[in-house]
Amino acid sequence: MLLSKKSVIMDVFLLAIRKKEDILKTAIAKRMTALLLLVVMAVPFIFGDYHASAKTEQMKGVWVATVYSINFPSVKNNVAAQKAELDKIVENAYNAGLNAIFFQVRPQGDALYRSSIYPWSEVLTGTAGKDPGYDPLEYLINAAKKKNIGVHAWINPYRLTTGSVTNPKNTIDSLTAGHPVRDNPSMAVSFDDGKLYLDPGNPDARQLVLDGVKEIVENYDVAGVHFDDYFYPSPNVTVNGSTYKAEFNDAESYAKYGAGMTLEDWRRNNTYTLVKETYELVNSYNKNLMFGVSPSGIWDNKKDNPLGSDTNGFSSYFQIYADSRKWVKDGIVDYICPQIYWNIGATNSDYKTIANWWNDVCKGTGVDLYIGHAAYRVEDFGSADEIIKQLELNKTLSEVKGSIYYGYAQIADNTLSLKDKLAAHYGKESGISYNEFKQNVNSAASAAVNAGNALAGKIDTSVKPPVTDDSLAKPVSELVIGAPNNNYSTSSSKSYIIGAGVKGVPIYVNGKEIERTDSGYFALYVDLNVGKNVFTFEHNGKTVNYTINRSSGYATNLNVNSEYDYEDALENPTASAANTYAMIENLSSRSIIGTITSDEAVMRASNSSSATRKTPMVKGIQDYIVNESTSYYKFRYGGWTLKSNVSISEGTLPDNVITKVSGTRTDDATTIRWNMPVGAMHTITEMVEGIEIRFHNTQGAAAFTMASSNPMFKSITYKQDGTDAVYTLYTKKERYLFGYEVRYTGGVLEIEFNHPLSIQSGSKPLTGKVIHLDSGHGGSDPGATGPLGAEGPREADLNMYAMLQLKEKLEALGATIVTSNTDVNKTTSQKEREQSVKSSGADIGISIHHNSVDTSVNVSNVKGTETLYSQPLSRRLADTIQKNLVSNVNTSDRGIKYQSLYMCRFREMPTVLIELGFITNPYEYESLASRAYIDKEIDGIVDGIVEYMSY
Repeated sequence: MLLSKKSVIMDVFLLAIRKKEDILKTAIAKRMTALLLLVVMAVPFIFGDYHASAKTEQMKGVWVATVYSINFPSVKNNVAAQKAELDKIVENAYNAGLNAIFFQVRPQGDALYRSSIYPWSEVLTGTAGKDPGYDPLEYLINAAKKKNIGVHAWINPYRLTTGSVTNPKNTIDSLTAGHPVRDNPSMAVSFDDGKLYLDPGNPDARQLVLDGVKEIVENYDVAGVHFDDYFYPSPNVTVNGSTYKAEFNDAESYAKYGAGMTLEDWRRNNTYTLVKETYELVNSYNKNLMFGVSPSGIWDNKKDNPLGSDTNGFSSYFQIYADSRKWVKDGIVDYICPQIYWNIGATNSDYKTIANWWNDVCKGTGVDLYIGHAAYRVEDFGSADEIIKQLELNKTLSEVKGSIYYGYAQIADNTLSLKDKLAAHYGKESGISYNEFKQNVNSAASAAVNAGNALAGKIDTSVKPPVTDDSLAKPVSELVIGAPNNNYSTSSSKSYIIGAGVKGVPIYVNGKEIERTDSGYFALYVDLNVGKNVFTFEHNGKTVNYTINRSSGYATNLNVNSEYDYEDALENPTASAANTYAMIENLSSRSIIGTITSDEAVMRASNSSSATRKTPMVKGIQDYIVNESTSYYKFRYGGWTLKSNVSISEGTLPDNVITKVSGTRTDDATTIRWNMPVGAMHTITEMVEGIEIRFHNTQGAAAFTMASSNPMFKSITYKQDGTDAVYTLYTKKERYLFGYEVRYTGGVLEIEFNHPLSIQSGSKPLTGKVIHLDSGHGGSDPGATGPLGAEGPREADLNMYAMLQLKEKLEALGATIVTSNTDVNKTTSQKEREQSVKSSGADIGISIHHNSVDTSVNVSNVKGTETLYSQPLSRRLADTIQKNLVSNVNTSDRGIKYQSLYMCRFREMPTVLIELGFITNPYEYESLASRAYIDKEIDGIVDGIVEYMSY
């Protein structure tokens, strides 16, 4: 790993202080300033001139392909040789200055890791399903860690076989015995290119992909999960030199799940849903992991679509149904990595044109942009300088955060000096290697300590430092092991241990002194053998034996905080897994009408509480019921909901025809009304440029002309899309929705949209604004635990302190504050919190939390703040708060992310959840417990709120 020299300076500076902690007394501090300045001034002489980058270290990755054994393995049935190849892959990546390997772990419905779902890949042994005798993914992860290189699990989501036109493998029989698709062949589609694919429109196929992702993030210490550009197969198939457009035979699933959409839109929605659900899954298991996709470089061509790039090439939007632009705009990926495999100045597909187009797409989205470079074409380019020119061009683009190279072989072989030129480029840009960094840190620290010793000899060290009360965490008087608990059980091969001891008194673990923070906290990351693992702690005259028990098998003990949306019961307070309902007899031959009876019924894409949410329905909405399970009804338009949300009757619904569309306006809101005899099932889609309302099984009527004086909408349009009436309201600015309520009464469905917010002039700019604040956890639920365990502030304590400080500062600016709880000792149920938000009438809602990681993660490496949202209308609030918060405290920026959160899924107002930092990281805990640091955090949040309302 290459480290920026700016970060090296700071690390040397801090290490120099920590190495001589005992001389940093108050009296010394006055003279230490000069000493530390000498250390900082000496760093340029130690390291040479450095490039000071405002950006954090960028992505520098390489794809390692295993399909057809392109890059790995070159030999089969040879464990030693394959491990040597993996070691060489790490070495080549390291020597090229790279920090990430994207390892193809599922080239064709198989696995290069120990899977309970997919068979072992045939590339390892020549026989699909045969155990190779080791775990390639686990081995690569461990080898890469030694070079500080992250490994991303690269998955081809849909391809099941690698047949060809001349050697087809496109039948179920092509799959090895025991393959999950053999048990459910309806998941697969045979295609003319000789391959077998999962059907993206089949929910079972999508779940199979998700299950495969889940077992990876549960069981392996990967840096992320990565999809490549293969979604629906390319329609262009060549046979005997003649090319034609082949048809993907998904007619059966389209008829079953199409829900009134055009075939093209339905297919795009299928890929969108998989990407979105994968993003949600990866983030729900471990928010520190990255999920991204490397789509084809051209989303669409401007000649066909005004939003497209000025190019003339293969369109992923039209030809493989991958709406990658929408993925970015909706924030359902952590990063996007378009494969821009052309040179600068290419006639139809100019690298610069495409890179600039993607840069514009990513602006303001919070999605990182990486560029996929064609290292494999270096000989076509005639020189490796083309790649370097592309990297230099990337520096001029604000959103580009790194690069990934396809063409590992060209890097490994140093074709046209490509590896050397990448190493030189990154060396110049980033500074020194990790090994050089460690050597120079030790040298600089040693020099600082020697100078400190000399200075300390001239100072009266009997002067006691003043007692400060800045930290909410009080000093401990004995050894504390904060987490995990003694005799903790896990199936992971590693675990962190965090705790604290008396400051200045060493702690020994199994006879070795351990490193600690300035406050005396520590973080260990230990290897675990199967069985009992005993760690002997010696501190302050006492010995403590601490035990972690490891069972065989895969790790499943992942922490899931209660704010995340997993429990079916919370969809309706009367529902539970134990409830059973009578089934409708002869449902398929009867006309059963379902009427929504809940105030807001959660709708799902299938009959499962973990299925994707659809637009919730309000009381009075009706449709025919076409299917059911034990606890769910399915409506004609495709949505499922709990039976407890529905009353049923037998009869015939009238043809639903909208007779009138109208609008009214008050000072606070614009209300749009649709007169219709039946309260139609509908889908509401919040977009960057406005909001779309699709009434299913409804004939629409022309929209009215929006008044130019309307404060938020510039126009409303109508189109009939098959059996659906579609209305789109375009806002006057991007991301200009501030909440809305849906009602259906007396034959009128209406949506009331809150008007834009604005601030007052003067010292109380938030006068008249109502803000809802929530402090996560409390009472019987203390939340995450830091190094002090129950001896120090836990997550609930820090959340409450920060929220009360935020309340005070917002009130000083004139805001009216409503809270769900102001007593950290009181247990507030999730339902009470939700009701508090709904009844508050607030303009915005903010929930304060602190982050944590599972015990299997190295806590010392995970830090920073992130802001989460669930509704697209809340995205801009999240982005504005995150930007100001990070700027104010100068912490690691983990960005904004979509999560399905209880406290953020409201349509009535923008709501966000702020994760202020990782309480499980002892180094970050020191800051998070500091009153002065919290004060800076709150100032950043307040600045973000004011900026948001000034838009």
